[in-house]
Amino acid sequence: MNSKFSKLLQWLTKYGYLLAAFFVPLMVRSIPEILSWPYPLGLDTLNVMPQIQNAYVFSLGPVGFLHHTNLFYLIATLLYELFHNVITAIKILGPLLLAALSFTMYLYARKGLCWSNRKSLLVSILVATYFVSLRDSWDLYRQTLGLVFLMAALISLKTFNSPRRYYFASFFM
Repeated sequence: MNSKFSKLLQWLTKYGYLLAAFFVPLMVRSIPEILSWPYPLGLDTLNVMPQIQNAYVFSLGPVGFLHHTNLFYLIATLLYELFHNVITAIKILGPLLLAALSFTMYLYARKGLCWSNRKSLLVSILVATYFVSLRDSWDLYRQTLGLVFLMAALISLKTFNSPRRYYFASFFM
């Protein structure tokens, strides 16, 4: 029992900052969603919800899908198909997107800027609690998803030294 506890403690010491960079922003962003249940937050969500319910993104075809920023609609529609409730899908996506953005900001500070774990976690928590980030995460789901991919592209450019970094960066862009 003692060895399992020490292994768990070792694992948490190694990955604790990484986990906190995702779960602290997830909890912070979930509070407004829980308090406002069953009503959606933001004004843009009212425009997005009918497109998600009607599976708008599946009617575009492969060329039409690539013509605009439809990746968010694809993710949201798949989540809607899973839960069969558009409000639940939107309420899950908001916290997940902000947590993903804060997590990629942590990774960029850690890998790209070579900051310490604590300093990088502070960046992640600052992104999650700053009122502009929170306000944007209520409405601007597509832009938040775009920022996640932008940060992932920057991380891949800074992390890899081989020409593979351009392939990864191109994929995220």
